[in-house]
Amino acid sequence: MKKTLLTLLIFLGISPAFLRADEGMWLLSLVKQYNIETMHLLGLQLSADDIYSETDPSLKDAIVWFENGCTGEIVSADGLLLTNHHCGYGDITDHSTVEHDYLTNGFWAATRKDELPNANATVSILVRMENVTDKVLAAIKGLDGQARETTAAKTMKEISTKATEGTVYNADVREMFRGSEYYLFVFETFKDIRLVGAPPSAIGKFGGDTDNWMWPRHTGDFSMFRIYCGKDNKPAEYSADNVPYHPKKFLKISLKGYSKNDFAMIVGFPGRTNRYLSSYAINLTLKETYPALVTMWEEKLSIMKKYMDADPKIRIQLAEEYASVANVWKLFKGQIGFGISDEMITKKQKQEVAFTNWVNGLSNDSLKNVYGKVLPALKKKYDEFHPNNLPTIYGNNLLSLAFAGFASRFTDLYNVLTTEPIDVAKKDELISKLKNNTVDQFVKYFAPVDQEVMVAYLNAFSKGVPADKQGTFITDITAAYKAVTPEESFKKYAADVFAKSIFVSADKVNAFLAKPSSKILDKDPGYLFAKKVMAYTAQFPTAMSLGGAVKADNRTYLQGLRLMNSNKPYYPDANSTIRLTYGKISDYNPRDAVHYNYYSTLTGVMQKEDPTNEEFIVPKKLRDLYEKKDFGQYGFNGDVPTCFLTDNDITGGNSGSPVMNGNGELLGLAFDGNSEAMTGDFEFDPILKRTISVDIRYVMFIIDKYAGAQRLIDEMTFVK
Repeated sequence: MKKTLLTLLIFLGISPAFLRADEGMWLLSLVKQYNIETMHLLGLQLSADDIYSETDPSLKDAIVWFENGCTGEIVSADGLLLTNHHCGYGDITDHSTVEHDYLTNGFWAATRKDELPNANATVSILVRMENVTDKVLAAIKGLDGQARETTAAKTMKEISTKATEGTVYNADVREMFRGSEYYLFVFETFKDIRLVGAPPSAIGKFGGDTDNWMWPRHTGDFSMFRIYCGKDNKPAEYSADNVPYHPKKFLKISLKGYSKNDFAMIVGFPGRTNRYLSSYAINLTLKETYPALVTMWEEKLSIMKKYMDADPKIRIQLAEEYASVANVWKLFKGQIGFGISDEMITKKQKQEVAFTNWVNGLSNDSLKNVYGKVLPALKKKYDEFHPNNLPTIYGNNLLSLAFAGFASRFTDLYNVLTTEPIDVAKKDELISKLKNNTVDQFVKYFAPVDQEVMVAYLNAFSKGVPADKQGTFITDITAAYKAVTPEESFKKYAADVFAKSIFVSADKVNAFLAKPSSKILDKDPGYLFAKKVMAYTAQFPTAMSLGGAVKADNRTYLQGLRLMNSNKPYYPDANSTIRLTYGKISDYNPRDAVHYNYYSTLTGVMQKEDPTNEEFIVPKKLRDLYEKKDFGQYGFNGDVPTCFLTDNDITGGNSGSPVMNGNGELLGLAFDGNSEAMTGDFEFDPILKRTISVDIRYVMFIIDKYAGAQRLIDEMTFVK
């Protein structure tokens, strides 16, 4: 079949290299049904069973899901893992101090005994997946609304429990297509994951926020871990006696490189897409929700940066949160900018016009009645919610202040303390839980930042929420803390809160928990602030309630789209379940007279060097290697390829995913997308959408020539 189609294409003068990448993040068990023939035409040499098999080793056995939402891949017979530097950033930060600053200097374990354990770190490997749609739909037949959701959740839990009885596995049933289909995923989860190596941030984060979501890119975005387990090769809690995990499958490292239009596929755990939303949802999100969030986060980042630049200890302490906020801030800013949002809303509106025309042309009155109502119903619900959107956004961000969110957790304890007779057992249970929360809360907490962000968020609330929706929230503060401007009142108020509240100090919280009293909370300004914010936001329907209200309509709309385009296979939105995307190595032309090559090189690192800018500092050893052209076996055309582009369809959660060639060999690690297609969570643009990946040759060059970690090089299998 493949040879016949290939011959026909060549006869027609059509090169397989110019077949478009297939939009979509596809479920592995359905690749054989929907994708494998096209993948073979593009250059895949493997069978569908080589990618996903429940009986034999396959690529799925080499792909892991990190508990922090990233993807990784196993690259040795002893459980060596690769993922992105930004995926390992939290663990690298946790092990860093001013004296041992692994963020700045990098870390390389000299021996396996030096590999560092990470509290609460886990990785999961897919064992199998199963379509359980019939079982769930049978249980919820005739139900709708909350009754449907409750029964579906109960049934999904029962299926998961039954699937793992008598095993060491864990399982989860996930809904697809807004609840039209359901799939069971069974995993083996490993709990002893150790940090093996990471380059300095000058390599792993080269380009920083400036280059984030941009091409060309020159970032060595990788870090290394290892899976440890019991001597029976089964998951085990951390123990010094644990041994490296021996996987069913690991990926070989390709040093062969790639050329333009070569086949490329990615397997990973994309986090969340919303490709099938209505124009009403997109309009609310990109025109109002995201702009409000971007404004507040920009203020927060500026405040954090000020303190981080002033103190190395604070820089390490806040580094993980800063990086996380900065990434989403730039994504949202890009999605609402450059006219992209307007263009996408127009596309959605055209799709809805086509859908309406299709409905009007139906001869089946029953179908016409069902699908004819869905778009008007969606519009009505979004119109009704719209006046409540900004109060909800700004209110929730006030509650996102670290001290306020923490204080809100004490509500249950307050209720117990003010109910007679006091439930002592419940009180003790809550105190124990809150003590653990307190430990976590203050590991990386820095009160001065929280205080300044409080002022910024109150100021944003006062300007962003319509006056008739503010209630007395702002006027109460300005009346109690009189000043020339509202912002000065907010500063006085915040200073008072942080001077008197127990919720900005671990010692004060622990002292309270040793002798809890409702009277203390009644007077605590931090607790009273959190209580007031919660009361304020409770007046308005939440975005979550809106999601619940429109879920059935979204499901119906999507069912109608699939029926309207019955010859087109649909992929479900990403939801952190394992997916495959395929395409090719590809350059692109973002604008008139602008062309971007499909790979970058170490020369570009040197061209970007700026010793006065922390984002573009080049380590001396890296420059020395470049000037000596000491590239080892990783050079290509007198340089080292650093990053490359493919037209694969990915999103957040795919960070760290393996980019593989047609033989399933590792070409690199996906870590970003391009600015021209930042709305990829809402749509796929086959012309502009690109995946940015770090070249595996650059990764190996850093491990080998820069870090001198020969033991790791010797552990992996190379294909030349």
